[in-house]
Amino acid sequence: MEWIKERKNGVTVEIKVQPQASKNEFIAEPHWLKVKLSAPPVEGKANRALVGFLAAYLRIGKKSVQILKGEKSRHKTVLLLDISKAVFISRLEGGK
Repeated sequence: MEWIKERKNGVTVEIKVQPQASKNEFIAEPHWLKVKLSAPPVEGKANRALVGFLAAYLRIGKKSVQILKGEKSRHKTVLLLDISKAVFISRLEGGK
């Protein structure tokens, strides 16, 4: 999973967002994590939905999810604070 990079304070994740999907879900692809969101891509709704979805799924605070690049793009770089690569992968795969 080359789209996850460990950092001193967490991990960065390359994400491709698909707004207006039928449900919120993850799909791991070779170059990024695809996140389908039911929110529309208007007025920051998809970005807020992405932050909320990641925080809830990974069991971290919303303040620990920061969009570093791609605020107005479907391709984003997201920083997840206070989580290791191993824990991120485990939770993404449905572990504890």
